[in-house]
Amino acid sequence: GSIARHCLKQLEVLDIVEKDPKG
Repeated sequence: GSIARHCLKQLEVLDIVEKDPKG
């Protein structure tokens, strides 16, 4: 449900941050 979606979103954000760190 929405929890899994939230986790995926978090992972996506972390992945983006890892590739393009902003501090």
